[in-house]
Amino acid sequence: RNRVKQVSRDLPLALDLWATLSEGGMGFDTALDRWQKTQQPGRPLADTCRTFQRDLIGGMRRNLAYRRMASRLEVPSLSRFTASMIQSEQMGSSIAETLRLQAEDVRAERREKSVTFAQSLATKRVIPLVICFLPGLFIWPLGPFFIQLLKIVDSLTGGGT
Repeated sequence: RNRVKQVSRDLPLALDLWATLSEGGMGFDTALDRWQKTQQPGRPLADTCRTFQRDLIGGMRRNLAYRRMASRLEVPSLSRFTASMIQSEQMGSSIAETLRLQAEDVRAERREKSVTFAQSLATKRVIPLVICFLPGLFIWPLGPFFIQLLKIVDSLTGGGT
């Protein structure tokens, strides 16, 4: 779960950077290498990309290396990215455009999750408000009334004499 969260957090920015570098004239492999130099070791996405590059250097076909990369992490957004990269290379379309579209899709998905979480917060706050805040609102204005009522009851029962 933690790995999926880290990859989901890192992937949109990585896709944007790869797209920007690719649009600037760098190849995808060079952009990937440049990005990896800035990443800390131990980040799941960076480690998987390093393994992907090792697979390519070892002579593995690119589409097979993409599939292995997706199966290593099993993150849906990464799987969609690898599928679109495989399709882009097979069709001969622009890698930079594919990267830009994937970055937009991943950002939109992340934004939708954030909006859903923000909308659910209102209902999650109701219970603590009712339990903690509302009793205080009733006690504060009605407190003096209850004190006077207790004094009257106490004087009527003979407790004050």
